[in-house]
Amino acid sequence: MEQSESIKTLADAALARQRAELRLKKLLQDPIIKTNAANSDSIVISLPAGKKPGMKRVLLGGSMNPLNKGDQARIKATIQKLYENDDISLAILSHYYEIDRLVYSGDAVEIVKAPWSDNGIKLVKMASIALFTLLRYFLLALARRILRLRIKAKLFSYDALVIASGIDYSDYVGRLPIYYAFFLTTLFGIIMGKPVMCYAQSMGPVENRTLSRMTRFFLNRMKTISVRDESSLAFLRELKVNRPAIYSTADPAFLLELSSGNPGCTLLRYGIRNIDRPLIGVSLSPAPFAAPENGYCTMGLWYRINRAEAERLSAKYIKKMARICDRLVTNYRVTLVFIPNCTARGDDDRECMKKVHAQMIFQDRAINITGDFSLSESMEIIGACDLFLGTRLHAGIIAAVTGVPLVPLVGTDGPRVPGIMRMLGLEDYIHNIMTDGENEIIAAVNEVWNLREPMKIMMRMRIREVRKKALENISVFREFCFRNGGP
Repeated sequence: MEQSESIKTLADAALARQRAELRLKKLLQDPIIKTNAANSDSIVISLPAGKKPGMKRVLLGGSMNPLNKGDQARIKATIQKLYENDDISLAILSHYYEIDRLVYSGDAVEIVKAPWSDNGIKLVKMASIALFTLLRYFLLALARRILRLRIKAKLFSYDALVIASGIDYSDYVGRLPIYYAFFLTTLFGIIMGKPVMCYAQSMGPVENRTLSRMTRFFLNRMKTISVRDESSLAFLRELKVNRPAIYSTADPAFLLELSSGNPGCTLLRYGIRNIDRPLIGVSLSPAPFAAPENGYCTMGLWYRINRAEAERLSAKYIKKMARICDRLVTNYRVTLVFIPNCTARGDDDRECMKKVHAQMIFQDRAINITGDFSLSESMEIIGACDLFLGTRLHAGIIAAVTGVPLVPLVGTDGPRVPGIMRMLGLEDYIHNIMTDGENEIIAAVNEVWNLREPMKIMMRMRIREVRKKALENISVFREFCFRNGGP
């Protein structure tokens, strides 16, 4: 009798949550909320159920971009696994408020608009607002601690901050992400006294001595750090970061669940009726050559792009990829599918792949997808391919998760890709698109092509082990929240 009542209670709770999520989706379409969101710097839409006793409210921050499928993959996989237990409530500190609301509309997370950042905002203005925010919250924190006042500022209501972007502390991503991570650690960890975690990142190198010391200072102010590759762990040791609890895990995108639909059905929705098999998926980033050592930019405490050198490297890269794509068509009689993984302004894969496609001889044997689509649709398209080739890390991870053999191409983006691909047993197939010859890359493709079926079996076995390691992220996240995350 008691068991049947318990089952009924659980069923009622699940039904109530489904109803709450439906209310949230309706609420997101409310024109009043849309109007208010356009005029407010801190509008929050949350699940009506409210905070349960003992539930931790955690804010996800960092340089994430909702138009990057890699950031989406990390966040959505984390949300799915954390929400299997109903004891953590997540919010995203957003730079792209309207886009984040759309991308995560079905994930039952709050979207908090960052007052210091918005689309089109100038860097100087952003920095000024950020400094004002630090001063404001410093005074509020003093009032809270000394005068014992109850502060109703929105950011104080969260128990902890998790910096959830994939790579911030590295010369290979410029200076803005690392300074933004410093800012968030200062605001939440030092001024507001909230615990801060760095979540499943790749780190290093940071060559500038002053910036390296600043990095050590701020990382040592965190409670927990998890990294997704061995080179990042070595970077932390060399930097002498020793105060936080440090864990070596795997990228949370490996936790993505396969779509319940038939792989490839999204191809039909994008106007492709007769697909000539086999298919090779291609995902290319616009600037895999961007790094200090090749003259693309000079880095000190800031960085300066050499435009002429960037144009020269870009032209070389596009011509090389066009020749490789033509050879794939002639060698294997395949259809190529250009799959954009990031459509953010200034980092739009579609612009690059459009140029590659335009320089191909066999343009009629290549499908260039120019629209934007969801993460689940991206998984369907990649999952429909017989082989995958590309420079985007998370497009490669999606290929591995969906069981598609791949040849990872890297640029000058540090050791993170080899470290992650080593987990899949693919380190021997990695090639540098800027320094390796076309014949070497084609030889790697040929080997993977001829070993497609054995590689699928090998990757399935590897994925099981990598998913276990990626699942450690969730355990570390929960331990951080309930050991440090407020009352």
